[in-house]
Amino acid sequence: YYETAVADRPGWRVIALHPSGESRRVGQSAERGGARAAIGAAAMLAHEIKNPLSGIRGAAQLLAGEGAGEELTSLITTEVDRIAALIDRMQDFTDRRPLATEPANIYPLLDHARRVAQTGFARDISIEESFDPSLPPVMIDPDALLQI
Repeated sequence: YYETAVADRPGWRVIALHPSGESRRVGQSAERGGARAAIGAAAMLAHEIKNPLSGIRGAAQLLAGEGAGEELTSLITTEVDRIAALIDRMQDFTDRRPLATEPANIYPLLDHARRVAQTGFARDISIEESFDPSLPPVMIDPDALLQI
């Protein structure tokens, strides 16, 4: 059998009974259709989010050109780019491949995360940094680390 909710009738269910072989095919077809719909919705949402991000990025660049807080405008631009890249990755949410890692110095990433935090939720929090400069680069996905 195949069972699904009725979209405009909360609590209602549709149940279709089929011979066992046909039942499996119907269920698989519905799952594929649902996945296609979800992918289409994600692509549309990504497009709608990326449009205002482009405007935010452009505004930050204009402010930087007028001498308005280069550090903050650079932070805005970097974060907008990071969000746009995250949205690009979300568009293919069925991708189960491991993240692409590269050797990187973790300290600039930690510094960036600290600056982002201190312009928002950690504005009134003192953050003390103590790094060992002799540590070698680590294999990471820089965007994934910043997301964490």
